[in-house]
Amino acid sequence: MNIEKKQHSIFEIGSSGLVLQFFVSLTIPIFSKFLKSPNPITALNIILSFFILYFLLINFYLMAGVIIILCLFFDLLDGALARHLKKTSELGKILDSIADILMWLLIILGLYFINQNMLVVVILVIYSADLYIRNII
Repeated sequence: MNIEKKQHSIFEIGSSGLVLQFFVSLTIPIFSKFLKSPNPITALNIILSFFILYFLLINFYLMAGVIIILCLFFDLLDGALARHLKKTSELGKILDSIADILMWLLIILGLYFINQNMLVVVILVIYSADLYIRNII
């Protein structure tokens, strides 16, 4: 029986996902020396999500973009660290999902305040829901 290994959804975005995954694989040994649980990284991701909204609202888009990339990196890192440390848990999976959804919803909210265009919000909400549903399945 041939069973395919499920890849993280970050691979769906192409080469940038591969670059992030490469950096995660390089940093896992470093982070595993200092952290014994991936949950602090997930908590940091949740906090950084609010900074994305803040920087979008003050029109500092470059910094918002940098933090989005950081959040994507930390999202991959917390899962990889959990597997590396053999500390996967249902609570960790729930917190990771909350961090992901919160980040995307705050980005959507920020884009709405910037553009005042409800169509942008509808499209991004549908996209976020699609990503979330695919991760569940």
